[in-house]
Amino acid sequence: MSRDTYSIYQYPTIFQANHPTPTTLDPARFSMVKSTMSNNLHSFISFYPCHDLAATRDFYERDLGLNVIRDQQTCLIFKITHGAYLGFCQHETSNIPDTSKLILTFLTDDVDSMYHKLRQLNIETEGKPKTHPHYQIHHFFARDPDGYRVEIQRFLTPLE
Repeated sequence: MSRDTYSIYQYPTIFQANHPTPTTLDPARFSMVKSTMSNNLHSFISFYPCHDLAATRDFYERDLGLNVIRDQQTCLIFKITHGAYLGFCQHETSNIPDTSKLILTFLTDDVDSMYHKLRQLNIETEGKPKTHPHYQIHHFFARDPDGYRVEIQRFLTPLE
């Protein structure tokens, strides 16, 4: 990476070609980079590998109620909300990492209704919805067809 390449994963740091570790940006330069980045980014999409694209589609479209906005035959993109998308691509089984450590969290105003809907569809959950006082959330967990941990959550106090 060049001296002027910024890592969105590590900022306020930059990687310098002759240094294997990041160095800190000065505040004025970081402010400019942060301002520029926030003005140019308008959407988010995260892709995950899956074993069976049809089963994944059923779970996220039928069971969770998400809309497929792009079907690329080996990849599906679901719309979560304006500017937020979730993608799954079918891969060989040997290429999929341990999915049990990942959590895909979906926010809703009615956690209990989602819980009852999934239970009526015979989707296994990790218990009933509960309130977690430390994080100020009401939530429950389920698993998608690939073993991803799916959290249905409501913040007790608004994020913004």
